[in-house]
Amino acid sequence: MGKNRQMSVKQARIVLSTYRIQPNKSESRLLEFLNFYFPGKFMYNGGQILVEGKVPDFIDINGQKVFLELAGKRFHDVDEMKTKCLLYKRYGFRTLVIWSDEVRAGREDSLLEKIYHWYHNRVVDGDEFGLEKENYRPSTVMAR
Repeated sequence: MGKNRQMSVKQARIVLSTYRIQPNKSESRLLEFLNFYFPGKFMYNGGQILVEGKVPDFIDINGQKVFLELAGKRFHDVDEMKTKCLLYKRYGFRTLVIWSDEVRAGREDSLLEKIYHWYHNRVVDGDEFGLEKENYRPSTVMAR
């Protein structure tokens, strides 16, 4: 068995089932945000759904093929996240990348607008996956 051997979905499910997967601090903060602004729309995945061994962070629970990925620049770069989004896209899933610094306190309005516009318009300022956070400039504050 080589180091780069990819796990089958069955193997990944077995491995994940041995762990009690819970959201980390940033994921918990985003989950709280999603439950407040988008109640009944998203849930934390925690390994229930796998796509070629990859575990999307949040999934739409209303029948839409939509994933939200929370990524920290410390652990993930734009190219890695784009590859993941393209993988999900091959299976018909739309994916929005949310960077961990977008979840911090005081950024709620811009995050709300980013998710809202992407969910309804399918792009954020021409960026299909919301990867280039530097390019995202919220134009208005959403009314709650």
